[in-house]
Amino acid sequence: MSVNQGNQENPYVGPRAFTKNEVLYGRDRERRDLFSLLVAERLVMLYSPSGAGKSSLIQAGLIPDFIDKNKNRPMPFYIAPVIRVGLPAATEANRYILGTLQSLEKSSDIPEGEKMSLQDLVKLDFDLYFNKRQTFLKESKYTVFIFDQFEEILTVDPTDQDKKIEFFTQLGKFLQDRNRWALFALREDYIAGLDPFLHLIPTRLKTTFRLNLLEEKAALEAVQRPAEKCGIPFSTEAAQTLVDNLRTVQVRQNDGTPKSERGPYIEPVQLQVVCRRLWEKLPLGATSIEISTLSDLGNIDNALAEYYADVD
Repeated sequence: MSVNQGNQENPYVGPRAFTKNEVLYGRDRERRDLFSLLVAERLVMLYSPSGAGKSSLIQAGLIPDFIDKNKNRPMPFYIAPVIRVGLPAATEANRYILGTLQSLEKSSDIPEGEKMSLQDLVKLDFDLYFNKRQTFLKESKYTVFIFDQFEEILTVDPTDQDKKIEFFTQLGKFLQDRNRWALFALREDYIAGLDPFLHLIPTRLKTTFRLNLLEEKAALEAVQRPAEKCGIPFSTEAAQTLVDNLRTVQVRQNDGTPKSERGPYIEPVQLQVVCRRLWEKLPLGATSIEISTLSDLGNIDNALAEYYADVD
């Protein structure tokens, strides 16, 4: 936990993803639309530019929404643990299948004494594993599987085509059961790499949801609301100046010289890093964040460089 000089908890998460116990500001529309789309369509591909915050939207938006909506459903969804297919390969077994099963085995619904060993998991396919774990699904008829950073299927080993085909074949068969929902989240520059395998998946993942970077209004909310909740609000001018700085880009002119212009989008990760750094530099006893406070932060690029240098 990071605190400023007044021992006030830092409300900005920095470069890491939000967790399900944290409030994600500026994404209300996206979390509502993604939830509705997934419930309606069953199989959805979530994609975005790098740094847009897919993992945060899943952990602090989608999963809490399922949990909240479950309270009023006669047959609630069971939300399986978030799956990563690119876990380090511990055996010669198919790393993508094994990574999926290892992720699912982390469920808090499975007692520690009941968890399967690696040697047990390598003997199972998706259907066999799921049948063995049916007793831990809290009598839910519907199960939601969330594959995060799914581009790992393409990047961890570009040469193992046979194992990729085996994985998608098993997964496609598994998802033919219409009581199983699935979300696949990946960076948009890897979508084309999935083309050779999509014929193995029901619907070919034709239903998609693009998560964009933050627009100005959403970025202002992401800047202002956390500080306001902690009792040290941004002035309107300071928040606008910070957001304008974050969306300033260098555009090359016809004569080759660069010119600073305000773009339409703000990268959420950069916003969180800069705000976290600013909070750490607040003077003892600060009651608000003003334009003068931003001058202490200095240049945005320098603030980002400082933060990552400290982390290293």
